[in-house]
Amino acid sequence: MMKPIWKSLVLVLLLGGVIGAGAAWWIGEYGPCAKGREPYANMVERFDRKLNLTPDQRQAIAAILDENRQKIKTLRAEVHPRFEEIRTATRTAIRTHLTPEQQTKFDAMQAEWDKKRALGH
Repeated sequence: MMKPIWKSLVLVLLLGGVIGAGAAWWIGEYGPCAKGREPYANMVERFDRKLNLTPDQRQAIAAILDENRQKIKTLRAEVHPRFEEIRTATRTAIRTHLTPEQQTKFDAMQAEWDKKRALGH
């Protein structure tokens, strides 16, 4: 039987993995570079549709978004290694509670998830 602290740790790690996978999916589906879109182009278009921007406003807003895109890219680069560390720890912790047969299936599931994530799904 697992001690309560281990149950909590496994639950937290599993929850982190699920949240991380959901965030990765959302960014791939709706993020600034999703499906070949120009970064932030869809955002400027959406602002224009909803706010009826002037050409000067469109240009200013596009410049603001472009300027901050690099800041976001830098932040993602800083966070990504930690995210991967948590994902790996979560998978490792889950795997320790599985039988060898379940581990094989779990490994296949992970490979499928990783493949989908790499394709931006």
